[in-house]
Amino acid sequence: MSNAETLLDIIRRRYPNALSTSDTVDAFIDLVQRRLGIVPGRIMLADSICSDDFNSIEYPRRAYEMLGPFKLGGLDGFPFAGLTGMSAFAHHVPPDGAVFVFHGPHIGVSKEGNTGLILRPGKRITRR
Repeated sequence: MSNAETLLDIIRRRYPNALSTSDTVDAFIDLVQRRLGIVPGRIMLADSICSDDFNSIEYPRRAYEMLGPFKLGGLDGFPFAGLTGMSAFAHHVPPDGAVFVFHGPHIGVSKEGNTGLILRPGKRITRR
């Protein structure tokens, strides 16, 4: 990774259409407002992101115009909330509102651009 290359640049080597969280949230809010006439305050945001210790999400400022976030994510990003949790989530959605579920499976991309491989802090590569 060169000094000028960002993590998003590295990810785009493998996934050319990848967007930053900010760009994704902005595009979603703009689309829903323009096409459906739903303002962000009527959108319930949930995230279903792999709960691995290496994953976290820092939402951009605009995401906080929506309601939430409601945490759904479990291993590989599949919701671990079950029927009871999904029902609880559904009760937070305003009448005539919308839902935005930000799904993120666990792929892993190293600084070198290798997918499926991450060197965790405190670990070293072992060859088999």
